[in-house]
Amino acid sequence: MEIVSAPVLYSYTILHPGPKSAKPPTALGLVDFPEGLRVFGRLIFPPDRRPMIGERLRACIIDMEDGPIFAFCPAEADA
Repeated sequence: MEIVSAPVLYSYTILHPGPKSAKPPTALGLVDFPEGLRVFGRLIFPPDRRPMIGERLRACIIDMEDGPIFAFCPAEADA
């Protein structure tokens, strides 16, 4: 199966680490590809914007302390 289309957000949650960790909240979500594939992953959104169910996303790679990971970002170019 080849995945060539943009996924949409099916569901998400925001994890709030304990205060002692000093880490920011992290958004995780389930995204659906029109080809029938559902994927769980990190959501990367600007700090002042929350994810919206049904919005179009794009796959992206982000650098973390332990190395790069796959994530999902808003589809609009300026996000």
